Amino acid sequence: MRGMLAMATVAMLALAACDNPARQDAVFSAKNGFVVHPIGEGRFEVIARGSSAANGYFCAAGDYARRRLGAMPADRVIVVDPVGPAVNNPGGKSAKFTVVPSGTGSSSISPNVNRVGQSMSIAHARTLCDRSMPGFFGSSR
Repeated sequence: MRGMLAMATVAMLALAACDNPARQDAVFSAKNGFVVHPIGEGRFEVIARGSSAANGYFCAAGDYARRRLGAMPADRVIVVDPVGPAVNNPGGKSAKFTVVPSGTGSSSISPNVNRVGQSMSIAHARTLCDRSMPGFFGSSR
């Protein structure tokens, strides 16, 4: 009986120590290393890491929307606040996004995080991850 109680206690402590990746209020690290913070009301802040190219911001926004929020590939990530000072990383730069259903927002073929309303499908945004990661096809971008 004592052994079972000890095992149950250890199991509960181990579970409590685990990070729950399904928590939507937790900080998220996108495939490209950009960090995403939920900021409330369906909005989230993408903080640049290294390169602050638009591809990187949209990659992280699409990755967060799909993997953390469970949005569909045809849904869109849309810029709600262009690149500027980061709220969650003093001294850093960020862009703020939200997710809208497919068919909403203006289409952007080339990413632009300097204008409110720019959007692209989550599927398209996630294809930019390969282009924003160093070493893609031997590139050092």
